[in-house]
Amino acid sequence: MSRYSGVRVVAFDVDGTLYYNREVFLRSLPFAAANLRLVQAFAAVRRDIRRIRPIHDLRALQAEMTAERLGWRRDTVRNVIDRRIYGTWQRIAARCRAIPAAIDLLQALRDRGVVTVALSDFPVDAKLEALGIAGLFSHALCSEDTNYLKPNPEPFQLILDIAGVAPGEVLYVGNSYRYDVLGASALGLMTAHFAHHRWHGSAADLTFTRYARLKTEILGIAR
Repeated sequence: MSRYSGVRVVAFDVDGTLYYNREVFLRSLPFAAANLRLVQAFAAVRRDIRRIRPIHDLRALQAEMTAERLGWRRDTVRNVIDRRIYGTWQRIAARCRAIPAAIDLLQALRDRGVVTVALSDFPVDAKLEALGIAGLFSHALCSEDTNYLKPNPEPFQLILDIAGVAPGEVLYVGNSYRYDVLGASALGLMTAHFAHHRWHGSAADLTFTRYARLKTEILGIAR
């Protein structure tokens, strides 16, 4: 029996997992160069905010912390983040291509009746539409809706609540060891790490470089 025989849901991170980070990095260089202070401040805040609890309004706190770093007005910064960070990120992602083998896996899972979930730290609906894969997901979720970013447990708990399953019935696929693998495994989800090599002492149930291998490993999960 496959070690994935009890899995009923396969959930995926989006950025860097369903398309390559290097493509986004290259396309975002002109914007980053022209908005260096904003990009650096926002990146630092997104890193720091993952360690803050409790959070009652993620977007508001994010704007407050970014404004403090930049010395700008909070209401101005929130609008700037929405327009220049989120808006630009969406446009860049729209020009990227989903990994063909990932699409093949998603189609195979859906054909077998497996519940598929997308979970991203950024708004995800428009991104999946632009990548041409929105129809391959049963649910598309954004961590921000829980007021917490990965690796906090709330985003992963959202998967369990939406799908109505136990942690051991979910396989979470992601490229970030710290945010995806450690975050999901801490809540009891099975994990597959999309990486070039297995980390020493990795908590991931599987580390894979090619989606063809992941497909071979889990195709037996459908009931």
